Amino acid sequence: MPSFRIPDCRHLAIVLLAVLTSLSTSPRAQSQTSDQPLQNQTPFQLKVASNLVVVRVVVRDAQGKPVEGLQKEDFHLFDRGKEQSIAQFEAQVSVPRAPTPPSLAMPGQPPPGAPAHARLAPRRFLVLYFDDLDMSDTDVIDARDAADHYLATNLQADERVALFTSSAMLSDFTVDLKQIHDALFRLHPHPGMARHSDCPELSDYQAQEISQHDNPNSSDAWKVAIDEAIHRCHWPDPNNPPPGCNAECVKAMKDSLESQISNAARNLVDQAETQARMSLQGLEQVVNIVSRAPGQRSIILVSSGFLSQSEQYQLDRIINRALHSQVVISSLDPRGLALLMREADVTNGYTPSANSGAVGAQHTVDTNREMVAGDVLAEVAEGTGGE
Repeated sequence: MPSFRIPDCRHLAIVLLAVLTSLSTSPRAQSQTSDQPLQNQTPFQLKVASNLVVVRVVVRDAQGKPVEGLQKEDFHLFDRGKEQSIAQFEAQVSVPRAPTPPSLAMPGQPPPGAPAHARLAPRRFLVLYFDDLDMSDTDVIDARDAADHYLATNLQADERVALFTSSAMLSDFTVDLKQIHDALFRLHPHPGMARHSDCPELSDYQAQEISQHDNPNSSDAWKVAIDEAIHRCHWPDPNNPPPGCNAECVKAMKDSLESQISNAARNLVDQAETQARMSLQGLEQVVNIVSRAPGQRSIILVSSGFLSQSEQYQLDRIINRALHSQVVISSLDPRGLALLMREADVTNGYTPSANSGAVGAQHTVDTNREMVAGDVLAEVAEGTGGE
């Protein structure tokens, strides 16, 4: 069961950008003398090789207060133990916002007849963003119950909470616990979610690995998929051909097996990339909405994680937008510590073949999947000063 705790979301005071850069210019960029015959001149070419690394840093003291006045000299940047030079440095200091006019006040305020404590001017705005595209039924139930319990016992009169999923707003900003409770129980996994193929049961990470490695003998992802295809899906086994199957027949069986797995992997990769894009689009919309709030602003991204490498540009844009708007994003995996033992699940009647090495390969694939899928949760939290 996940444990909710709303992080301290004091205004961000400093965002530091450290950039590593190397620049080289091709000798062909040198000017040609004008007296050379035109036909003998080499066409002008300018080649530039640049490697830019942006490092975001959010700095607070032990009490969580912003640390101001830091300079480039206060930082040392290391890459694999080797110190790098900081070519560019930018400090962004938070500027207090002007009071929001009544006409621009956030929606969801208590009605005039509400109790006096509920009519306090809100100073803190929190959004729970549930990534319903990447959570199972169990994940959703655990996250819903934990959020419901936390908010029922910890929500303060000067706080406002809104609930969003990747495709909908479940509740606008409110302090009404009944509205929050009812909205949470409308939370369900997205009907379009797809993180696995049918048979063989490829994960999104496994499908990505298969798509990136053409040689089935060089990848654990391929090894697991082939073993399952033969022993669970009962596809023809090229290692045990039927009587009378010659070398050409065996090769055809092998090619067919690998082609079907490859096609399934490509389809799943396309679905996973679309799904990641939708999850991040929803998060970006939430950042834009909460950035207009007049008080402290924070988001909790509740997600089991997803592969975000193909959407790095969009992810960077979200983090930059949150930083500039002083929005803190924290992340929460509703599963807690994931159980990485798919081979122990015998509900589908399949157990990896020990003699093929598929057991160890499957554990490696599943472990790598959890590490890679969790990167997006770590990146948004670390990049915006969240937890």
